[in-house]
Amino acid sequence: MKLLLAVLTGLLLFAGCSSSPTAEPATSKPAPSDKAKETPKAETPKPEGLVLQKGWKVKRSFGYAKVVGIVKNYGDAVDTYAQITFKAYDKKGNNIGDCLANTNSIDAKGTWKFEAACLKTGVTKVTFKEVTGG
Repeated sequence: MKLLLAVLTGLLLFAGCSSSPTAEPATSKPAPSDKAKETPKAETPKPEGLVLQKGWKVKRSFGYAKVVGIVKNYGDAVDTYAQITFKAYDKKGNNIGDCLANTNSIDAKGTWKFEAACLKTGVTKVTFKEVTGG
């Protein structure tokens, strides 16, 4: 009787240790977290060189237009020449030329208050093209 009890106990233990054909395979996925995952925020790149500041405007007088605004030099050196250019359009959307201004010096970390003259009459819209320096 003791032998029969030992054999049955052994069979039960052996059956409990075997894997079932319906068991799901183990995965390498981590368990879901109760906390919402935080997305790391991308750092805003720091401006470099000459940058047109927000708030520029178009002013009109006697059929001509000019663009006024500020350019900031984020560099560590004086820029010995800078130019800003805007594209000029008429009421039909045709590009009719450029509005531009230039200067011979912008201090390091300094600003330039520009007035970019549009050389054609009939300008109804302008878009920023570029600011260059060196």
